Parts: sequence; structure tokens; C-alpha cells
Amino acid sequence: MDVLQVQGDAFSEYYLHKVLPQEAKLAPRLDGPGAERAWRPITSLLRHAHRELRGSRQARVTRRVLLDPLAELLGWRLGEPEAIQTSLGEEDGSQPLFLNGSEKAARVLAIPAEASLDLPPEGLHRRFAPAHSLVRMLEQEGLTWGLLLNAYELRVVRRSEGFVSSHLAFSLLDLAADVPGARDAWRLLWGLLRGDAWQPAPTLLDEVVRLGREHQQEVGGVLGSQVPGAVERLLQGALTHPVNQEKLAPFLTSPAGRRAMLEHLHGGALNYLYRILFVLYAEARGLLPLDMPAYRDGYALSGARGLVRRVMDRATDPRANPEAATGFYEFSLRALFRLLRDGVDLGPEGRIPAYGGGLFHPHREPDCAFPELDDLRLGDQTVAHVLEFLTHVQTKRGKVTLSYRELDVEQLGSLYEGLLERTVDYVEQPLWRIRLDGDEVMVTEAQLSDLRKRRGEVGAAAPEPDEDDAEDEAEESPFAEELRRLARVTQ
Repeated sequence: MDVLQVQGDAFSEYYLHKVLPQEAKLAPRLDGPGAERAWRPITSLLRHAHRELRGSRQARVTRRVLLDPLAELLGWRLGEPEAIQTSLGEEDGSQPLFLNGSEKAARVLAIPAEASLDLPPEGLHRRFAPAHSLVRMLEQEGLTWGLLLNAYELRVVRRSEGFVSSHLAFSLLDLAADVPGARDAWRLLWGLLRGDAWQPAPTLLDEVVRLGREHQQEVGGVLGSQVPGAVERLLQGALTHPVNQEKLAPFLTSPAGRRAMLEHLHGGALNYLYRILFVLYAEARGLLPLDMPAYRDGYALSGARGLVRRVMDRATDPRANPEAATGFYEFSLRALFRLLRDGVDLGPEGRIPAYGGGLFHPHREPDCAFPELDDLRLGDQTVAHVLEFLTHVQTKRGKVTLSYRELDVEQLGSLYEGLLERTVDYVEQPLWRIRLDGDEVMVTEAQLSDLRKRRGEVGAAAPEPDEDDAEDEAEESPFAEELRRLARVTQ
């Protein structure tokens, strides 16, 4: 794992890495000098704990060898391990973290050194995994924050809206080894978790969540301007992929045929796009099981092992590395759509229900001669462009990851309605989208050349189809129906 991983949408990864270190108002509370003084003690503590805990199978040993000295270094006052009565019965082993007197700030759960945070003891359902157990205990006591650790990972869990949680995961192994990024991760851990950071209210953790969300809201509006670009990429990828040429050739012989075919494919592109938006939203809201290893490692879009992270890594980005363009990205999306259409039962690990309603079913029109987008190849580069369009925006501070947890169904519905107002056309020559005197306009190569000669102020991007005015559509966004179904299934 990375030294620091961000899961869920309580935390803005960009804010934590790029903005928070420059927040002058929070600098005193983060206590950078204190983190520097504590660097050698923490690495020494972790290396010793890893030697002592090798092969240990008892949670009490993790508490004695790792948690207790860590609590002393961070200035925590911990209570004794105790049982908490939750909806599944008594769940024990966690300790309260006290602010002053008897006021609890969080619960801390230490598990056996080499036990998984996300997998239950052998033979039990995944709801008994330590990560789920801690959230239930927080829910029972009305607490927002929990800390979960084994010998190699410390996880800061934020419980919110029932079982929907987010977390920061610190690799204790990487901290001990002082790998690149380890000291930055330690400064964050020290700043957010040391005893002084829990008071006065609001805690520094709560402040970081609030400020990160404000930052996300500022950039979230850019998504609406990028979604049409994602549709364009889907259509362009389908039209230009070499494998599709034989299927498309009969419809490219006349202007009327090209326009009719493109309008047909446009409906399939919208459906394809809705699927991706739906998955991103459902994963962010905890409605799809990112804590289930089979889903998280094999199908997920978001998260540390998701498809989006691979796309944004230069070594595995098929746009930057031709060797990465193997069809993996395109067929991974197809497999994800099939999984959500059909569902799967993974036994003790859990169950992913089949989501009906048509969103994940292949887009088919009866008695239609045109090929369907679901039957055409798109290419890994196209998929990479689309995923980046839907998850990242460019700001003055750099590229920012969008938080889908902060979007609601109405906002997604407005994206849907905005796309319905657009039409598409097949153009015979390249068009450039430029910003001219504050407005975006489409120009041909000749017009662009003329503008450059006269002004020299234009920038260029990908071509955009022509737009026509359309009457308001009364059709309901497919997100509303699908999310209602998700809620029923997961209740």
C-alpha cells in the first residue's frame, strides 16, 4: 500500500496533500516542529514493534507492544478494553480515547498483528470484519472517529450516515522504513492525531474534513462542463477504432446516414456514461462494497486499487504508455457492468446484488440497423480519457480529484438533463474549441489560422459536436431509479 491512502469522500486527497500543508491558519495546530522531533522516536518504536509482533496472534500483544507506546508518544489517554453492545451482539476489544475527564473523543481497536482490517475471522461473514465492527461500535456510542490498527497499518475511520464511512490509512511498515513520502505522512498523522489536536472543539480532524469539502465544492461545478467532453470521447473512440470500421462503413457513405448513425450511438454513449457516474457515486456513498476485497481489487473504479488510480499513474496510463493499452481498461469496465447487471454471491465474503432497471443491460433498439455502442470497441485510451474527465478537474492549484460523495441525486440529474439538451453531428473536417473574449466557440482550421494571425490569443482543445436548442425533457434521470433500488437492496 502507499504510505497514505484515502478511502471514501470525507477527506479530499488533494486538500490533504497540496492545500493543508500551506494553510497558515492551521499551521500552529498541525505542529510541524513537534512532528520533526518525534520522527526518530516513532521510527524506532515501529521497528521494535515489528520485530516483537512477528507471528503474534493476540490482540492484547498488539496493544502492549504497539498501541500503548504509540499512545504515550501521541499524548493519548486510553481506557481499558471493553465490550460494546451493538446490533450484532457484544463486540469487544476496543478502548475509549478520552479528551478530559470521561469525555470520549474516539474508540481505538487493536487487532492481532497480522490480521486483516477488512476480512473477518475465518468462516465468519464479512460483516464481522474489524472495519465493520468498529463502525458499529461508533454508531452505538454516537462517536464520529475511530482508530483501527494491526502491526502494519493505522486507519483513521470517520463514521458518518450509518455504515457509510471514510478513512485515512497510514502504512506503519513504510513509516518505519522511511520510504519516500513517509515523513510527509507522519507530519499529517502527528498533526491530526496527537492529543492536543482533539481539543478544543472542533477537533482538527473535523476542521480538515470541513475545509476539504469546501474546496471540493469549489471545483465540483467544473464536472458539468467536462461531462459533454466525455460523451464526445466515447463517440470519437467508437468511430475511429480500427475493429469497428467494417461495422460502421455501410452507414458512412452519405451525410444523412452518418448523422442518423451518430444520433443512434449518442443514446448508447449517454447510457454508458450514466453507468460510470452511477458507479462512482455509489462507491463514494458506500452503496457498493469497496471493503470487499474481490470487488475492491478486481472491479472498483475508485480506491487505491481502482481503475481510476491506474489511469492516473503514468506507468499504467494507456495514453502515456502504449504497452499499457492491452484492452484491460475497456474490458474491465465491461466486466464491472456485467457484474452489476447479474450480481454475484461470494459466500462469507458477501454478496453483490444484481441491479436491474435497464441501466446495466446492453443498449438495444428493436428493428434497428445501426450497431449499438455496447457492441463496438472503444479502446483503452478512450476509456482513460473518459475516466479522467469524470474524476479530475484542472484548477489554479493543479489537478484535483472530484468527490462524488458531495454530489446528490439532483446534481447528477441536472447533468443528465443538460446532456439531453445536446445534439450531435458528424463533421467533415476538424473543429477547434477556443475561448474567444470569454466565450467558447467552434472554428475550422482556416478560421483558427486567421484568428491567430489577427489576435494570437487562442487556445485549442478537442473537437466538439454542434449544439442545437432543445425543448425541456420531462424524462426522469436514471440515477434516481437506480439509487432507490440500491437503497432498497442495501437496507
